[in-house]
Amino acid sequence: MVPPSSAPRIQNHSSHVVTRLPQRCGLLAPNSASGGVLGSTGPGSHNEYMVLLEAAFVFGLLGLITYLILRLLTRPAEGRNATRIGRWLTVHYDVDGETRVAVNKVSVGGATVLDEHVVARIPVGDPEYDAKFMAAMAAARERQALFEAEED
Repeated sequence: MVPPSSAPRIQNHSSHVVTRLPQRCGLLAPNSASGGVLGSTGPGSHNEYMVLLEAAFVFGLLGLITYLILRLLTRPAEGRNATRIGRWLTVHYDVDGETRVAVNKVSVGGATVLDEHVVARIPVGDPEYDAKFMAAMAAARERQALFEAEED
């Protein structure tokens, strides 16, 4: 910056002396150290760092938007498991001292359970275990037939 004592003085029509200082405005101001080229910055100027910071921010934001769009388009259909392609099976298994009879929808390969409907929970020590188990399996088979008919 030019010291006020060496700056040109301009007298306006109200007889006040106005001191005009040279102005530099960011990247568009000519710079004596760089030959007066527009868009260049001199040594010690922080503009080049701000330009790099802004460019990194813009590229990061574009990358994030691209990632989110691709993630949205390629995500699995969560919440729509019951409508996925698969087959219904009647199953039973023991958990925590009880037998659970259920109808499961499994993926085509059978590796993933897509949906499960528990038909009955029978305690293992129940004296009428066999009768309850057979009745639950019959109910599960009926429900399996119902689910298969709904998908056709």
